[in-house]
Amino acid sequence: MTDEILATLIEAIAVYKEKIADLEDTIDLIKDETKTNQDEVVNVKEALEKQIEDMAIATNKLIDKAIKSIKIPEAEKVDYYRIETSIKAKINRLLHEKDADIAEVRADLKRYVIENLARFKPRDGKDADNELIIRELKDFIQTNKSQFKGKDGRDGESGVDGVGIADIKKDKDYLTIYLTDGTKKRFEIPKTTIYRGNGQGISEAEKEQIEKNKTAIQAIDEAAVKVSGDQTIQGDKTFEESPSVPIPTNENDAVNKGYVDELDKNNSKFLSNSITVTVGESGKDFETVNEALENLSKFYPLYKKGGFSATILIEDGYILKEQLLFDGIDLSFITISYEGSGYLLVDRDYLTTNFDGRYPVFGARNGANSPILNLVFDCQVELGSDVAADTKDGIYVSSASMTCVGTSGAVNCSGIGIFISVGALNTNTLIGSSNKNVGIYAKNGGQISANTVTASSDTLYALYSYSGSVQSNSITVNSRANIGVYARSGGAISAETINASSDLSTGLQIINSSVQAITINASSQGGVGVYISSGTLSVSYLGSSSVSNYGIQMYGGMVSAYTSTISSSSSIALYANAGAVFSSEGLTASSDTYIGIYAREATISAYNGTISSQTSISAASRGGTISIENMELSNSEDSSNYLAIVLGGGIIRSTTGTWTNNGSGNKCNVSAGTISSNGYVNRIG
Repeated sequence: MTDEILATLIEAIAVYKEKIADLEDTIDLIKDETKTNQDEVVNVKEALEKQIEDMAIATNKLIDKAIKSIKIPEAEKVDYYRIETSIKAKINRLLHEKDADIAEVRADLKRYVIENLARFKPRDGKDADNELIIRELKDFIQTNKSQFKGKDGRDGESGVDGVGIADIKKDKDYLTIYLTDGTKKRFEIPKTTIYRGNGQGISEAEKEQIEKNKTAIQAIDEAAVKVSGDQTIQGDKTFEESPSVPIPTNENDAVNKGYVDELDKNNSKFLSNSITVTVGESGKDFETVNEALENLSKFYPLYKKGGFSATILIEDGYILKEQLLFDGIDLSFITISYEGSGYLLVDRDYLTTNFDGRYPVFGARNGANSPILNLVFDCQVELGSDVAADTKDGIYVSSASMTCVGTSGAVNCSGIGIFISVGALNTNTLIGSSNKNVGIYAKNGGQISANTVTASSDTLYALYSYSGSVQSNSITVNSRANIGVYARSGGAISAETINASSDLSTGLQIINSSVQAITINASSQGGVGVYISSGTLSVSYLGSSSVSNYGIQMYGGMVSAYTSTISSSSSIALYANAGAVFSSEGLTASSDTYIGIYAREATISAYNGTISSQTSISAASRGGTISIENMELSNSEDSSNYLAIVLGGGIIRSTTGTWTNNGSGNKCNVSAGTISSNGYVNRIG
């Protein structure tokens, strides 16, 4: 509020006081009816009231201007009508003061407004209404009743002859003030229900503009994007900042980045470059191999000349506590490797998921192409799982395909080391061993192809082909309690070299199956070196030995060899029975304690043969045929038996050779058969 406005306001108040004083003088004249007539008094009174009314209007304008000049904090939303009403009331009180200082008035008004901001705020943030105006007016009149003086100079309310306010009432359109003399004054209530901040009503033109504004606002509202409710929005919209949307639930809902990222984790991606992820307990990409596989399985490799792949590298010292199982999925672009120099330890306690009745560490079935394996599982750790131990295999493949690189396989398994059924496994070096079951097993069309195969078992077969096939350059097997290499029921084993041994049973056993090799070395400490029943064995060099049983035992079947070396420490070196056919270009057979070669209703033939027995018969035939073009036959001086014996129509025949009987027994015994040799008198018994 400026000093100039205050000065004008004070001046107006002073004039107002003078007019009031004139009015009081006039009232005094009214008391003295003898001084003037009544009409003159009334005229003067009306003229003065008109002047006072004009002065009030001018004063109100000054008050409006003064109010607008008061500095109100911008953060405060106030009702200027209420401020105006209060200041008018305060000014009315100033009218009865003798003097007014400009500075004091300015300070007083400003302090009054600032200290009472709270009571000037409109209710619910709305503009003042008629009810508020009536209430303020009523309060003002009630507060200032003393200004209505009675004839006796006292307050009108208490004056005997005075005129005061008896009551104030409001009806629909008027405010009525009832005076104590029985008269009343009526004031028309403005029709408008909308007030500006200063309390003034609006004009008809303003009403019309408001209606136009309402229409415009309604149009804007209909075109605006709402914060709630259903709405259809058309046209292209450009956002300077990305909007936030919730997780979608309906088909046409918008999606947020977090939702898309989560989908991206579960969707396939194109893999155009080789990638390697690591698995370990800490500081690696993943804590488990399955997590790594789940992540990489979302990739789909694109064609690239020269190829590319994904590799899972397991940290040194890691213990595998999970099963890796693949059902009908192609993950052949992934290679699983171990960075350690030894084998990857497996805790057998975690092999609990049934997979075709087996519980393997690594399993593939139903057309799956498993990841490439570049490691050996070592299943020596067992913490007492209640799952049957003999079904906890190392690798299980059924109607699926698996490829290995480097040295791969599974050892120290309680179940089968490597089990391939109606599937295929291809690798460079394959290792399989079991403590309680088969080391490596190809079954029902299962195919194993490896450059090198090493198999062992503590209790059953080291390498077992049951209607399956094994192809390798080199096979080395050992069974501590059973058969070393076992081909059965249409099984096929083909290798350049087979080294098969057994501590307690057969080194190499063939039943209704076939084995082909360039070199075979079969041995047994407690059983047969090679056992054949209705099967075939084709080999360039065959070496077979037994400490306590037959070197070779045949019941039907066929052996075709270029060179054979057969020995037994305590039984027959070569025994052919039941229509078996043994044929070798060169044959060396010896027994320390029993027969060298024995053909029983079977055939043994060779071009060159060296046959011997230290303490018993060197060659025997019972209903069978032994035909060696050049046969060297001998025994030692410890022998007390025949050098050769023929029974049941058997035949022993040679063209050249030397038969040397160093023992004390007869050289030949022909009970019913034929011995024909250039080195011995032909004898037919």
